[in-house]
Amino acid sequence: MIEKSDDEEELVPPPPSQYVFNPPPRLSRRQPHHPKSGRKTSKLEDSDDGGDSDTGSYKHVPSDESEESDLEPVESIAQALLEETPAIASSDRHSKNKQAKMVRVSSARERKRAMETPKWNESVSTISEFDLSLVMTDDSIVPKEEEIDEDTQCSACDVAGARSKKASARDPMARLVYTRTGSVRLTDQNDDLHMVIQHGILELKAYIAFNHGYPEVIAKNTYGREILTNAVQYLKATPIEKRMRTDKGYLSALVGLIDTCASLFRRDIKDAACKNIVGYFQLGLNCSAILERLLPDHLYIFPQTFNAQGLPSPICKKPYQAEPIFTILFEIFFKNIKSIGSQVPQRFLDIAKNKAHRPEIPIPMLSIVCTAIYAALLGKKSKSNDDFKFTGNQFCDNYSYHVSVLEQIRATAPNKFHKMMSDIYEEVQCLRLDTSGTYSQDVSLTFLDIDGMDDE
Repeated sequence: MIEKSDDEEELVPPPPSQYVFNPPPRLSRRQPHHPKSGRKTSKLEDSDDGGDSDTGSYKHVPSDESEESDLEPVESIAQALLEETPAIASSDRHSKNKQAKMVRVSSARERKRAMETPKWNESVSTISEFDLSLVMTDDSIVPKEEEIDEDTQCSACDVAGARSKKASARDPMARLVYTRTGSVRLTDQNDDLHMVIQHGILELKAYIAFNHGYPEVIAKNTYGREILTNAVQYLKATPIEKRMRTDKGYLSALVGLIDTCASLFRRDIKDAACKNIVGYFQLGLNCSAILERLLPDHLYIFPQTFNAQGLPSPICKKPYQAEPIFTILFEIFFKNIKSIGSQVPQRFLDIAKNKAHRPEIPIPMLSIVCTAIYAALLGKKSKSNDDFKFTGNQFCDNYSYHVSVLEQIRATAPNKFHKMMSDIYEEVQCLRLDTSGTYSQDVSLTFLDIDGMDDE
């Protein structure tokens, strides 16, 4: 027995047969934790276990009872001592280690997969079918109405709500629609802007016919604005005119359309020339000798006669009156009601300053046609056929040559010049009447058997 002080009572253990240890009640985890009570309980139990009498009493207990008594206090004491630390701590630590290991394994797999995966060009982005159906306005991206779902409507509302006050104040007439690639197509625009651009294209063709065949060379930054300004003033499209004055990007997009139409119009002239020169100049597989006669001195502007060897000889008293010139002028400028000759007939009368006051072919129109014939012959010589660009960078010098020649003829012999230009105009009009499909009444009746027709 351990001697105790006077202040403490002497604790006498019960006999071994009566030793029954009642474990403390298990505390629920939802109950609040009291660390002081736990410490006090552990101190009392330590004092009970630390005596010599306790050790002796355990030695005399029978084997079965002693095992039960040994297990129960150990479990209860361990629970009381470890009450502050949850029993799941060890399992949590194990699971964390396992999870960390799994993360490392998965990251290694991802690195291996990334190394094995081929890399494509990141600049090339794939576009879904829905993205292809989108068109982009100058304010926002707006999909087609029939393909809009609820999610798209929500996103469109969000985008529309984020528009600036300046954009919302714009008139719908002046709205410009872009494609996904950032270009502008005439068919995507509204009716008002479509009419303005169409009128601008008509003004462009008239500019090429009456002013200069390559306007982008002499007035690259001004001719498009001039054409569009005339178009909006003619149609009284005030919102479009205001935005053209304030928005440089808007004006540049419209001028880009005009430039594209100018290239397409000149391409039509070149195609007509390539089609009409072959038969007249007798250009076969071996036509090098013919081309050598026509190209160096620009003899293709004269009517030709061919000798027994098939070589051409020019009729020099009729410059610029070769049959291909008449045909190309007719097909490009006078063939149908949408042609320049039918749209602006008064301009041909305005330039008629000869004594007879007859309409004339303008110098720029005749010069661009002769330049197209020269380009077509040059293509035959270089074996490129029709696959070449009829641009001002390549053929503006030849165009300027024909303009200067015609100006010299007008300065040297003005009366002969005006007669020549009037005769060219009449020849083109004769082609127009011959191909119009109209016949006199007598010619039509010759095909009918009126006497053989039934009376009733």
